[in-house]
Amino acid sequence: MRSVGLVRTSVAPVVPNFGLALAQLIKIALRNVLRQRRRSGVAIVAIAFGVIAMMLAAGFIEWIFWATREGTAVTQLGHIQVTRPGYHRQGQADPYTYLMPVKPPGLEALDHDRGSGLWCHGSASTA
Repeated sequence: MRSVGLVRTSVAPVVPNFGLALAQLIKIALRNVLRQRRRSGVAIVAIAFGVIAMMLAAGFIEWIFWATREGTAVTQLGHIQVTRPGYHRQGQADPYTYLMPVKPPGLEALDHDRGSGLWCHGSASTA
């Protein structure tokens, strides 16, 4: 109850009507999208552009990590490279014939190395 001058009036609180059926809400939304075609089209294009830009950025960042890891291993900057005999002469042409086994023999001596570095086997790396 509130008083306006000398007269008292009662104001009922405004409660949103949540009784609309889901079909009615979808109908209203679809009507709004179809009524504003240009605005809806621009919004869809903007969302698609943003998604594509984020995917390209994520791919670029992944490539940077891959290239850094591979570049460090290939240029031999302080790392030991274990290869099969003949890899440096013929391995560039057919590298899959010179793949190392999962547990290469002779690497037990390197397991006790106390130095720091990057150990790689395929795409798995540990520091």
